Amino acid sequence: MLAYLEKENISPKMKKSALWILSKILSKRFGAMLNEQYKVLDAINFFFSSCEDFAMKGTISYIVCYAAQNEELKQSITQIGWQFFYNSNICFPSNMNSLYINGGELYENKKFFEDCDKVNKYVTLNEVRIL
Repeated sequence: MLAYLEKENISPKMKKSALWILSKILSKRFGAMLNEQYKVLDAINFFFSSCEDFAMKGTISYIVCYAAQNEELKQSITQIGWQFFYNSNICFPSNMNSLYINGGELYENKKFFEDCDKVNKYVTLNEVRIL
């Protein structure tokens, strides 16, 4: 399944299918053991960072949240650089730049980086309130 993420000739639909299957497996009680042995979350996070498709990034974000149903995985999810919204299973990358910047590419748009820095510095989970 992880090999599907790396291959360029695999359609996005097939990659999303593989991600959903992996998240379903990870969400079960043996998911933490599987992650330990095969570093599934590391591979998914790397794919997220290098992916250029925003729809795919959205899918990955959702499936990481789905995998977080397994309480044993929450620490692993935090270790790959994601944070949780209060005590829920909702999580997102700690570095919001990874939502927009991929594969280590650098963009010369200074305003873009300034805006990302503002989001990273000034918007924290503790400041977000659901009304």
